[in-house]
Amino acid sequence: MEPEVERKLVALLSADAVGYSRLMAQDELQTVRTLTAYRDQMAKLIRQYRGRVVDSPGDNLLAEFPSVLDATRSALEIQRLLTERNAELSTERAMQFRLGVHLGDVMADGERIYGDGVNVAARLEGLAEPGGICISDLVYRQIRNKLDLGFEDLGEQSLKNIPEPIRVYRARPAGTGGASPVADETVEQQISFCTTEDGVKIAYASVGAGPPLVRALGWFSNLEMEWKSSDARRFWERLARRHQLVRYDGRGIGLSDPVKDFSPETRVRDLEAVVNALGLDRFALMGTSEGGDTAVNYASRNPERVSHLIAYGCPVRGNTPEFRERGPMFLSMIEQGWGNESPVYRQFFANLFLGANADPKATRFFGEMQRASASAETAAAYFRSLGKDDIREAAKAVRVPTLVIHRKGDLMCPFANGRELAALIPGARFVPLEGDQHWLFLKDEDLVEFYEAVEDFLGTEYRA
Repeated sequence: MEPEVERKLVALLSADAVGYSRLMAQDELQTVRTLTAYRDQMAKLIRQYRGRVVDSPGDNLLAEFPSVLDATRSALEIQRLLTERNAELSTERAMQFRLGVHLGDVMADGERIYGDGVNVAARLEGLAEPGGICISDLVYRQIRNKLDLGFEDLGEQSLKNIPEPIRVYRARPAGTGGASPVADETVEQQISFCTTEDGVKIAYASVGAGPPLVRALGWFSNLEMEWKSSDARRFWERLARRHQLVRYDGRGIGLSDPVKDFSPETRVRDLEAVVNALGLDRFALMGTSEGGDTAVNYASRNPERVSHLIAYGCPVRGNTPEFRERGPMFLSMIEQGWGNESPVYRQFFANLFLGANADPKATRFFGEMQRASASAETAAAYFRSLGKDDIREAAKAVRVPTLVIHRKGDLMCPFANGRELAALIPGARFVPLEGDQHWLFLKDEDLVEFYEAVEDFLGTEYRA
């Protein structure tokens, strides 16, 4: 006779190891030993707080508790203990965990539990920082006046496969800043200007502490507006937790000088001016969209300065049959509708850059960013310049560790570009991601795998 399935309301804790694949690649035996020891210690603490481990597949762990107070206290004690244990290990062997805590209805089938409550806990864990804890609003309302904690409100999050958005908070012991060198609400970026060899003033900003990570982008940025948006700012702040994150508006874009020349060579000059102004001798370089072309060109010429290269959604060449066929239509849409508030134009650009299922909030912000980034005339001039891009030879000459990330459903830059780029760069690591989001800012849940891939790639060697 099959066991009876019952429903119950429980507090759930989900845990996942950060960078597990990298640790296994370096030393399988030691990684397994560390994971086993840490899971034993976690299970002991869970039992002390009246919980039980439900499942522990791979590098994950799921536990249930009779109360959210017990679950949250257990999560805090787990992170405190693991911080102490990691201090005893070398930097490259430390193993951090992300934790998520939720109060949810589950189905119990014997010793196993199922349901949306379990899925939400796992999604919350995915939003946490390494060594951090994310909790749902249901948990927050139960513990906010009962535990000495600080909270960061991340707003409503659309979690994968969860029907309704859920409000999420980061929880930290009161008086601590957590793992991030960036203050959650008070930090203000400082925008500075430098001048390129051909006399163009470029706006740039540097936030965070640690090894430098420089982002190259193209026709779609505005340093000031990005920082005012909680969604966009959260994206950059996560990258700034372990790095000195350097962003800049390229020529003609955002706060930089207006120009008409957007050739590939001039875009490399913009990047050179910024890193020289900051005195960066060696740095990781991330290029997104056509900014990947700039990053590849620069890295191929300056291997002594680029420690790691990351390309996301990067085209390989502009003058393709597809570009020649679709280019005139897209150029016409730019000239007539760039930043236009008409629903027709707004939806056209949103589908290409944000994917087919972008929510109205994301679509509105995207339209605002179009207007703040460039005029229709400038955007059209930039688009015309993309037909001159061809980084095939530069890619073959890259001699630095490289990570290529591309989404399988990307409409703006088809998936074949990612595969081709990874094949051209010697030894490049290729990470294909699900989804159709070309622009990086707005879907936190879809970005978890992106963050994980970047953090895993940069790894402890870079942080040291």
